[in-house]
Amino acid sequence: MSRRGHLSNDSVAQFLANDYDGKAAHVVLAHLSRKNNLPELAMLSAQRALEERSSLLIHQTKLELALADKISRTYRY
Repeated sequence: MSRRGHLSNDSVAQFLANDYDGKAAHVVLAHLSRKNNLPELAMLSAQRALEERSSLLIHQTKLELALADKISRTYRY
């Protein structure tokens, strides 16, 4: 984590690959900046981490992008 509380794409990917238990239905990549980090790059990094870990995780866990300029969808459980 950076001094400002932001996680790098590599840190998120490392968590997903090594520590994530796969129980969440959704993982939302949020607080993304088009200036400092492309949302598409964050998504690609997270997808690759899940794919490398297990083909099951990529199918049971839906990755979502929460963009700064758009209202995110509502999740109900």
